[in-house]
Amino acid sequence: MSLARALREAAATGLRVELDDLGALHRHALFAEYDPARARIAVNARVVAALRARCGDEFARRFVAFAIWHELQHHGAVTRDEGAAHAYAAARSGERAATFEVALQALLA
Repeated sequence: MSLARALREAAATGLRVELDDLGALHRHALFAEYDPARARIAVNARVVAALRARCGDEFARRFVAFAIWHELQHHGAVTRDEGAAHAYAAARSGERAATFEVALQALLA
């Protein structure tokens, strides 16, 4: 998987990717969001920092790439189908959503 590739794909669709403070870590934390009005994908900077501290830089980069592809599916399909977005990100990245879900749940424990 390549964060650079995910960033290129986002740029090719006209979206920019930003790390942004999307709120505190909690059970229903927002990890990333597609914002069509601002033509951007925002990835929660607090989540990335926490994953980096707990799991390392490479894991955090893999999470960001997965999140970008997840949100790109929402952009392309104009749907909020989380299962479809996970499947799209998994197909693009070779990662399982559960890998990140387990790590994120550990942060919240």
